[in-house]
Amino acid sequence: MLKKIIENTIFIALIIILGISVSPALPFKNIPRTYVVVSGSMEPTIKTGSIVLTKPVNPKEIKVGDIVAFTSPSNSKDVILHRIFGIKSESPLRFSTKGDNNNSPDAWDLMDVGILGKQVYAVPYIGHIAAFVRKPLGFGLIIVLPALLFIIFQILNIKKYIKEEIDKQVKSKTIPLMFFFLSMFSVSSLFFTTFALAKLTSTATVSGTIFSTKDFAPPVTILDSIPPNTNTSPLTITYTSDDSDIDHVDLCYYFNDGIVENCSPNFDFNFPKGQGTYYFFTRATDMAGNIEDPDIDPTNA
Repeated sequence: MLKKIIENTIFIALIIILGISVSPALPFKNIPRTYVVVSGSMEPTIKTGSIVLTKPVNPKEIKVGDIVAFTSPSNSKDVILHRIFGIKSESPLRFSTKGDNNNSPDAWDLMDVGILGKQVYAVPYIGHIAAFVRKPLGFGLIIVLPALLFIIFQILNIKKYIKEEIDKQVKSKTIPLMFFFLSMFSVSSLFFTTFALAKLTSTATVSGTIFSTKDFAPPVTILDSIPPNTNTSPLTITYTSDDSDIDHVDLCYYFNDGIVENCSPNFDFNFPKGQGTYYFFTRATDMAGNIEDPDIDPTNA
């Protein structure tokens, strides 16, 4: 808040100083103007170095005792600030003037067309600054340099404000987005965990948290030896396995080096193809749905 007040004060001060400095040179009529008092002819009423503000005035309304600014009759480039000492004539309107610190009236007659304005008020000492500003060095140091610094600071403030607004927008969008992804992750984790629980065969406890592990290894079964040239019917075939989670086992066979004829959970074999060579192998399925590799070498009977 204090920084903003200081910036605004500096900006207003620059505008005022610039206005005071350039107002006498503005090519407009009927506007307030400021003048710097460079001599002591009006002291003690108006001190040297003061800034005097004047306003446009109708010469017919001027009366004795008014302080007016007028173009010097001896040099049109100079402006004099003196008091109306008397009205010499009304047609044409002519005045006599005198500085408060002078012993006698001015030697010229002031015509109404030469009057630039009537004094409103005077600010002492400020005129020294205005006079310095009217010089190139003073204008650069007091107007240009502070103005550039002010502009740079404002640009930095604008960039900072834009960055803060962007950060706010990004933050406001990121939080819901993160919440969305976290929510989706939680839901998906719940989904996959629930799905896996239907397929799992074992669990392990680590640091108080239960993790489920899916069994991807197929079961392995081994047919017991079958005597060759067996004519017993039905032939009861047996197998062995070290897997404890087997769901079921099928007995498969193919005949005389042909294709696989049939797979059945019935291990009492009746030789449906009659005389010939039968090749047997087992195909086990465990609780996780894994199926035994069918490429195991078959056993023949």
